[in-house]
Amino acid sequence: MPKSDPLEDVMMSIMETRLLRLNRLIGTKTLSDFGEFHSIDPTYLSQLRNKTRPFGEKAARQIELSIGLDIGYLDTTE
Repeated sequence: MPKSDPLEDVMMSIMETRLLRLNRLIGTKTLSDFGEFHSIDPTYLSQLRNKTRPFGEKAARQIELSIGLDIGYLDTTE
């Protein structure tokens, strides 16, 4: 069985945390409503949620700034 790369495991964990936090923020709103309110393209949000676009550092910071969250908010579990 191949060993997992610890750095890759951490990065996947961070991306999963970002996705979880984003989904909590969106809640029961449609992506269109959420995106329009925060000036974020709903297609972009859909790509992040469906993992067809990586939810990296740049994406996380741009969303935090658009929503008015503290930098790093999407990376925390609290």
